[in-house]
Amino acid sequence: MVELSEGKRDYLDIVEELLRFLPPANSQEVTSTHCVGEVLYEDVVLKENFPKYFVSRFDGYLCKGQPPFKLVKEIYPGDDLIFSIDEGCCIFLATGSFVKEIESNLQFFKIEDVKIDGNLITPLFEETKNNWIKPGSDFLAGDKIFSSGKKLSYKDKFALELLGIRLVKVFKRLNLSIINTGTELINKGDLSQVVPLSSWIISPIAHFDGFNVIQSGPIADNEILLEEVLRENSNSDIILFIGGTGKGKRDVIRKVLNSKARPIFEKFNTPIGKNSYAYLYDDKIILGFSGIIQASVALYYLILRSLIFKQRGLKFENLVDFCEIQEKPVNGKCNWYLNEKIENGKLILKKCNFLNSEFVAFHLNKELFIQKTDF
Repeated sequence: MVELSEGKRDYLDIVEELLRFLPPANSQEVTSTHCVGEVLYEDVVLKENFPKYFVSRFDGYLCKGQPPFKLVKEIYPGDDLIFSIDEGCCIFLATGSFVKEIESNLQFFKIEDVKIDGNLITPLFEETKNNWIKPGSDFLAGDKIFSSGKKLSYKDKFALELLGIRLVKVFKRLNLSIINTGTELINKGDLSQVVPLSSWIISPIAHFDGFNVIQSGPIADNEILLEEVLRENSNSDIILFIGGTGKGKRDVIRKVLNSKARPIFEKFNTPIGKNSYAYLYDDKIILGFSGIIQASVALYYLILRSLIFKQRGLKFENLVDFCEIQEKPVNGKCNWYLNEKIENGKLILKKCNFLNSEFVAFHLNKELFIQKTDF
């Protein structure tokens, strides 16, 4: 592969180039129980009428013949639909019970409109004409319930289960390995307390966007360790190294990649801080982002979010729609930092000490994209 020249590039061009090396978007079936957060690969179309049968609106008695009626059976939602009513008899129907067919010689009386004497039921008023919810009154077979590209919520899950749809086809998640590097991150005395903030911020957003996230590290700046973790994550679709993008003595990841992988972009511009890169390793994309938190988070937005949405052919989501953001905190000091124009976007970093919050935001294509983090 011919290495592409260095220098400033439009981020959309970077995404288009990387998209060439991603496999086409695939699908998988998931149960409605586990569908929340997944994105529909195809439209959900109802295969049969809903409701499928007649549904009782009220508690009451379905009767045949002349009163008084002998009570012979009780029917509740979910019970067997197969039953028959003899002359002079009735069955009790609970609200929500199904009936396959309503014969013309059957009458229904609400429980409040009858006199009960043992197992004998005597109507006090005329039959209830508006009891039945008819088959297909809500949806007809062939109706589209949800469109492809929809991210399924808990509300959607309940709707699917109510409609009896147990399997849906969703986009298969891309495996994203996030590997934190840097000897300075490792506290040998208390390794369990090391928190690589960049991946801690990016991981839940990446999962929300449709990635299956695998985290590794922090890994010391050691060639043998870096080669080992590279092999361990070789089954992922994308491998993201965070840290070690400079040219210092301890920044050895490029040396490892130059011997094991092929460059797509050996260097491309970043919002803040050091250089970034993109390689191919066994036809898998490897990206390197700066260990500076603001830079890695902004690059996730600009590159990886765009990449997965473009791979799926979906409209780019604005995360501000899913966050509760105050434009200016009521309390605390507020500072704005403006970066130089980033190709077609401008990075805005907003820091404040209000509830120890930090906001990372930028404009892209005239839309505001915001990430809120709490340290």
